[in-house]
Amino acid sequence: MKINRLLFAVFIILLAVFAVSHFAIKEKENKFAPVKQTIKDAHITVTAPNLVRNEISEQNTKAALQKDIDVIYFYNAEHKKISYTLVFSQYKKEANLDNGIKSIINIFENNNFVYEIKDNNIGNLEGKYIEGTYEKNDVKYGIKQQLVKKDKYFWQILVTFPFSEENDKTAKNYINSVEIDIVN
Repeated sequence: MKINRLLFAVFIILLAVFAVSHFAIKEKENKFAPVKQTIKDAHITVTAPNLVRNEISEQNTKAALQKDIDVIYFYNAEHKKISYTLVFSQYKKEANLDNGIKSIINIFENNNFVYEIKDNNIGNLEGKYIEGTYEKNDVKYGIKQQLVKKDKYFWQILVTFPFSEENDKTAKNYINSVEIDIVN
């Protein structure tokens, strides 16, 4: 009888430990799960893991492009090996979507980059969309980027991921979640 009670007590303790660890893992996953968020500095709302401002990238880019850019904000997040990036810039002159496209092509062209570009406006704002795949260390990755401009304002919404149907769907959800808060 004592052995049965002891085994039952051990079973209950193991069950409790499993439950606590399971909920801790779920809580950690939920902490980084995509949520709808508005980034006021960037005049945009997206659904992504909690995007964190990257001031070092801002400083480096602004120093390199100080003749062209008045303001730049970088935001990044990573969740389940998917990298989310959001960049908002205010140029001194009108922003140029084609330069954004050329830039992304230049970054990945040496990695078997296969891509498609199409016009993709967000509301009444001019936009372009590029999606494709590239290889890094013999691993296939997907990339999706939405570029949007209004006069001097320029948004770059980028996601890269180890290629799979599930990750591709998650990336599309991020890109499709974009809501630009019109800048006057």
